[in-house]
Amino acid sequence: MTASISIDFGSAFTKVAVRQKLNKPSVLISDGKLVSGFCIPTLAARTERVGKPRWAYGLDATEVVAGNGIQVFQNWKSSLFTATPDPEIRPVAVGFFTWLRHFVARHTEPLGVTDLGSVPVRLSVPAFPIMGIEQENSPQSTELLAILAQAGWKADSIRPIISEPETNAIGIYTHGKNSTWIPPDIYPRETCIHFGGMFAFGGYLASLRNRSLRNGRGSHCVLVIDVGAFTTDLAFLEFDLDNEEESPTTKVESRALGVHDLDRLVLNQLPPAKAALITNLDALRREELKRSLYSDERPYLLARNVEIGIDGEIQGIRQCLTGFTNQILQFVGDFLFQNQVTQLHELILTGGGSFIPRLSKHTVNAIVERGLDTRWIHSPASAHSTPRYIHAHLEPQSTRGSSALGGASIYFEDELWRSTCLAAGSSRSSSHRTA
Repeated sequence: MTASISIDFGSAFTKVAVRQKLNKPSVLISDGKLVSGFCIPTLAARTERVGKPRWAYGLDATEVVAGNGIQVFQNWKSSLFTATPDPEIRPVAVGFFTWLRHFVARHTEPLGVTDLGSVPVRLSVPAFPIMGIEQENSPQSTELLAILAQAGWKADSIRPIISEPETNAIGIYTHGKNSTWIPPDIYPRETCIHFGGMFAFGGYLASLRNRSLRNGRGSHCVLVIDVGAFTTDLAFLEFDLDNEEESPTTKVESRALGVHDLDRLVLNQLPPAKAALITNLDALRREELKRSLYSDERPYLLARNVEIGIDGEIQGIRQCLTGFTNQILQFVGDFLFQNQVTQLHELILTGGGSFIPRLSKHTVNAIVERGLDTRWIHSPASAHSTPRYIHAHLEPQSTRGSSALGGASIYFEDELWRSTCLAAGSSRSSSHRTA
């Protein structure tokens, strides 16, 4: 249990975190050329050449434009999560993860992690019902692990596949901090996860330290909504305020509903000529266009004399935003109902979709209006506390990097769980952490 690597395999961006040692913090692999400093484009591009095709991945593929013998693979992750994974995508995936290993190796050497072939890696994946409770045994996970092995990665021997909603929540609440201790009251003396030294965030920490904020309640309930490119991931955590060494109970679910679905809605309502121009944009310009249309809700100059979002188009785009937001809120409502959530003290909005003001605003309003005693809200939006709740600003590392940070956490080191549960007075094993 020394070094560990976590890969948050995203549809638009992949994030990687490394933990050097047991009690060292998990840190994101960063590079000044990356979006937010740590978001690696999940891209591949193939150029047909005489004899052998030429491939480019990640950063090297961001400005590649499809056409004239060039094929650009965007949003290919979803093809690996169907009932039967697409075999044509496998070489794309193997190539990308091979490139990723070399990219990560260049950035881990300064941290003292030099031989990636010996460092166990965990891969965060959506918590789809199709994958079942034992995610690592699903056909999708089996295929992903085979891809990792072919690309030269060493999968973690115990938990190679972990739930993305759970890793995101753990990453937010720990900020990458890892802590162990040897409790004085258990024998034999064994090293345990020190939850009290790891979970320190927002309303939970405030309630833990200030009993007057509890208002008589013994638990702190949190909902994390992560709207990504391919999926929306939900995680509900319940912390025991009377025992900070008890791990939170978690309930998670993912749905194939992300910003790519919003992209399709927008393309379908635009004139075909403009939609075709957008489809052929390189990855960097696509991100620029989406920031302009979705976040700023203003027109975008696509080409000379071609502007997107004029002559009533922006109204159609706003209708798409509203329709997409309603789908997200329906999923959230279903999740809260199915899990019989009656208290929700803290709401956290993450993922690329959380940067869309219309989506974030309506999500916050919908949760607050449910009357679940929501007092703390965190999102990338500017903080604007009201008499009803405290609104705190989330930094990019928390908004987009938490799944990778959480995946590298000692929280997922099963060897530490037996003694940890004994120390906390709990009979739960690691396999029962996620309800």
